[in-house]
Amino acid sequence: MAVTNLEPQSYHAFMARQPILDRSLKLIGYELLYRAGGTGLGTEVDGPKAVSALANALVELGLDSLVSSKKAFINIPVELINDELLGLFPKNGVVLEILETVPYTKESADVVDGLRRRGYEFAVDDYIGEVAQDPWMNHANIVKVDLMGVPESQLPEIVRKAKGTNRKTLAEKVETQEQFTLCKALGFDYFQGYFFAKPLLMGRKSLPPDRMQMMRLLSQLNDPNASIRQIEELVESNVTLAFRALRLINSAQMGIGHTVSSIREALMLLGLQKVAALASLVIMSDMPEHKSELTTTAMVRAKTCELLAKTDRTVNQEKCYAIGLLSVLDAMTDTPMEEIVQQLPLTDDVKDALTGAKDSGEANFLRAVRAYELGQWDLASGFVSSLEVIASAYSSALTWCHTQRTYA
Repeated sequence: MAVTNLEPQSYHAFMARQPILDRSLKLIGYELLYRAGGTGLGTEVDGPKAVSALANALVELGLDSLVSSKKAFINIPVELINDELLGLFPKNGVVLEILETVPYTKESADVVDGLRRRGYEFAVDDYIGEVAQDPWMNHANIVKVDLMGVPESQLPEIVRKAKGTNRKTLAEKVETQEQFTLCKALGFDYFQGYFFAKPLLMGRKSLPPDRMQMMRLLSQLNDPNASIRQIEELVESNVTLAFRALRLINSAQMGIGHTVSSIREALMLLGLQKVAALASLVIMSDMPEHKSELTTTAMVRAKTCELLAKTDRTVNQEKCYAIGLLSVLDAMTDTPMEEIVQQLPLTDDVKDALTGAKDSGEANFLRAVRAYELGQWDLASGFVSSLEVIASAYSSALTWCHTQRTYA
């Protein structure tokens, strides 16, 4: 998919994703959030539109671009529970979620059991202890418990009931570190929610010197007034970044086939934005595994914001890229964004966009991407010309990011 094609298209689906982690906070997969294209912006997907939405994930966007080698957790509405389309998904690559709106019938249960015998996994979605969902638990590998719908005092009994025999439990809508700690103590196996992107602040701390240096490099890469010599000096001071830059030039993906005798030549051949992507990877190289996914989030946000900027001549593409790239720094460092931006040589408008202090075109693109990540389609569409435009940019950014991480 060409990353520059941002004209509104006849999209069958809008796709976003949310990470799912295990007890050691290792990434195991993503829940794919989707809705069918059309005139309305409601989140309901039904009938033929549901078929189109899932077919789009399989064929047009590609599961490999959406989740790479991880599991894809996909909602299955009532219209699809008996549909042959389910058998088209790769059995080792998906977990099919049975929505709370799917009624239990013997016919549907037989279909699910048949797919399970073929190697497919199923999850009961949004479980809150309702009797109507109980029969489905005997046909599921995972039960997802909706923390927002269960009083904390009832959680121990809900978990006991959900676990049963040889079933995993997943706590969804985990909002805080305290909730994560509680759910881990209760024996949940997997976790999903906002806490991943916004960990509890355990005291304020400054960026370590090496990472501060890399942050300065990212700022310089997106500063139109920075000289190539300033950037060269920063790259030369980090051997990992210099090595990866040279390795990328030599990769088949780039197809440059050119030798270089200096870091300056490498920078000129790669282009500064590709160097920025490499820098973001190096920043995360010493991060705990549960935070390494933030590199992907940063790169996808950066590229999506940059592509959205191409649809609006009043905003600066390089600035949008920098804003998206730096937007996860608070989660990376457990430090408030307001404090972080004071440590970096950023222009005031970039600082305002990152902290949400003021409205601007660049800030609105970041807001659009964040809303899209959460499946908040109405909110996301309010910041861009159409939901189709951000859907195109986001899916292109996923493909681009996968390429960067493969060859970096």
